Amino acid sequence: MNGQLDFKDKVLVIDDEQAVHDLIHKHLSSDGQEVYHALNAEAGLSMSGKLRPAVILLDMNMPIMDGHEFLDIFRERFLFPCSIIAVAGPAGDVNFERCFKKGVSSFLHKPFNSYELRAVVNSSVNMQRLQRPVTGELSQRKAIKSIEEKHLRLLDEFETIFDNAPFGLAYLDTEFNVFKMNRFLYDFTGFNPEDIIGKPCYETVGEFAADNAKGGNVRVCSFCNKAEVFMTGERTTFERPLGDHFLKVTTVPHFSKNRSIDHFLEVVEDITWQKEAEEKIVRHYQIQGTINSILQISIEPISLTDVLQQVLDLVLSIPRFSLKSKGSIHLMDDKARSLTLIAQHNYTEVQLKACATVPLGVCLCGAAANTGEVVYSEMVDARHTITYEDIAPHGHYCVPIVNDNKVLGVLNISIPEGHKREAGEEDFLTAIANTLAGVIVRKRSDAQILEREEHFRSVVESTRNAIITINSEGKIFFWNRAAEDIFGYTFNEVKDKPLTKIIPERFQEDHLKEINRVMKTGKTRAIGETLELYGLRKDGSEFPVEFSVARWEASVGTFFTAVLVDITKRKQADANLAESFDNLRKAVGGIIRTLSMAVEAKDPYTAGHQRRVADLARAIATEMGLSKYQIEGVRMAGAIHDLGKIWVPTEILSKPGRLHESEFTLIKNHSHVGFEILKTIDFLWPIDQMVLQHHEKLDGSGYPNGLSGDEILIEARIICVADIIEAMSSHRPYRPSLGMNITMDEIVSNRGILYDADVVDAYLRLA
Repeated sequence: MNGQLDFKDKVLVIDDEQAVHDLIHKHLSSDGQEVYHALNAEAGLSMSGKLRPAVILLDMNMPIMDGHEFLDIFRERFLFPCSIIAVAGPAGDVNFERCFKKGVSSFLHKPFNSYELRAVVNSSVNMQRLQRPVTGELSQRKAIKSIEEKHLRLLDEFETIFDNAPFGLAYLDTEFNVFKMNRFLYDFTGFNPEDIIGKPCYETVGEFAADNAKGGNVRVCSFCNKAEVFMTGERTTFERPLGDHFLKVTTVPHFSKNRSIDHFLEVVEDITWQKEAEEKIVRHYQIQGTINSILQISIEPISLTDVLQQVLDLVLSIPRFSLKSKGSIHLMDDKARSLTLIAQHNYTEVQLKACATVPLGVCLCGAAANTGEVVYSEMVDARHTITYEDIAPHGHYCVPIVNDNKVLGVLNISIPEGHKREAGEEDFLTAIANTLAGVIVRKRSDAQILEREEHFRSVVESTRNAIITINSEGKIFFWNRAAEDIFGYTFNEVKDKPLTKIIPERFQEDHLKEINRVMKTGKTRAIGETLELYGLRKDGSEFPVEFSVARWEASVGTFFTAVLVDITKRKQADANLAESFDNLRKAVGGIIRTLSMAVEAKDPYTAGHQRRVADLARAIATEMGLSKYQIEGVRMAGAIHDLGKIWVPTEILSKPGRLHESEFTLIKNHSHVGFEILKTIDFLWPIDQMVLQHHEKLDGSGYPNGLSGDEILIEARIICVADIIEAMSSHRPYRPSLGMNITMDEIVSNRGILYDADVVDAYLRLA
């Protein structure tokens, strides 16, 4: 056979092995066949749609998508005639019955026999050639049926869309009779189909009008512009109100084959919300424009009264409010509980006098201020309690000016008598009042700021302390009069000069480093602290200063303000005081030593006890972190805490045996005796109370007064523990030393009960 096929007879090989394609191409190309190759099933589907091959050689065992999946998709997706030859391996592991059901016409097994391959392929091609006429006719019938079915579906979809459209649709003939209408128009007009279908449109939505030619009223229809459509042949759009609605009616002509109009389509849209939105937009722009003008007025350097007058004139210049061209602005006087007239437009002298002051709750403006709500009146009614001679008929909008729920005043606009209340109008006035509230608050705030600035300036300039401000570069930005007096420079001499001008040379490098560090990290040890330094006067002399620094930010940068005090006199006074204190401390120390020696002379067995208690008490106080002042007081009180034993007979103090109860009672009185001796001496510390309380216990079991807890001085609690430790660990006439183990058990077991826990803990850290 010559094997020559026409140009439509293409062969597509779908196999994941390139070698298979090369082999098939070699065998079939000699027959003049066009052979194409796809390496997987997905590529084969794509190429099938483009090539429309007469024959497909399909490998049934490809990965990802095998031959069976390919056949399912191919038959669902494509309708063109095609012979499919299934290709299987030598094992024949293919379900032939399943393949035939899916449209496979022949089978081939690998490896291919050249004669078998060519015979099967050419046979399949010839079969396709014979079937093409029949297949073409069947395909044409299927296509026609498909078009008819599609047309029916489109008609059904059109009916669904037509009937459920969110706007009105109606078909009218050239006599304006309605022959089709959708559900929207039935619902909108309230008519049933039998009321309107086949009848002229003007019988349902028309109106009567005079017709001179016909001599009377006739039914006409102004709902749309069909007459204009007849004349121009073009669609028309007509907007009109209908009851509470606003409609947009579009009339579209439909032409016959001879280009004459044979019917109309009318599209009816309810554009009420669009019209309302347009009105809101216009009102919004009007409000915004007025607000912008008010804000522009408010930033001018004029008084609040002038601002309110200009704003009132502006509002009354708007056409909708210029019908009466009269109004006023009152501000609230909280103390007097009344409104005061601040601005007015076109008020007569009589009206000015009558409305100069309006008590809260009186007349319309007073009512608006009292309730915080808009008060409206279309005439001079009973609420208009403030009247005057020749009062003209009019109405009012009285709009409260409110900020943060507080009424600041009232905007009063006069309107013509009988004017109907409008929500848009009221919204506009409320927006103006709200803007005025912000302007009033800001203007008052600005006035307060100016007052505070003036006050601050007077304070800064009258203070005897130097106040100096520098910028982030360390240059002087501000310098008050006190700074001029202290340093000897005028402000003009130091303005924009580095601060190092008033700092001794030996401190300048550290100052510059600190400025740089603050700029980089934002931290400085000077902020919030009071520090001392040396300043440099104009005459070159140095003097001590005490200063504190605050950092603050402004739009132009970072600044530091320091308050400096010349402490030369204080330093001298401190030195004199320190010298006096040292002399006094030495004198008191001498007294303490004398008293301590007197006690030890009376009681040789306890010689050195007070000194050891004083040393231990001082060590404990230091460990606890008490101040130097307290530590010194503890030491002194510890050195004479047993001063009262001078009053106890020597035979009792040195008695070797157990003391009788009366004898112990006598000894216990030594703390009170010590207090009586010391209370007349003017010590720098409450030493008399420390001596009196050094035998008191936390639980109140001590003596002489049974004090407990914080009623006992901390110094006395320290001496108590030091006294117990020293006494128990030392020899006594009536017993030997108890040793440190028993002493430690005593203070630890009674920690927080008899003895202060912090004191015990401090001793344990020292032990």
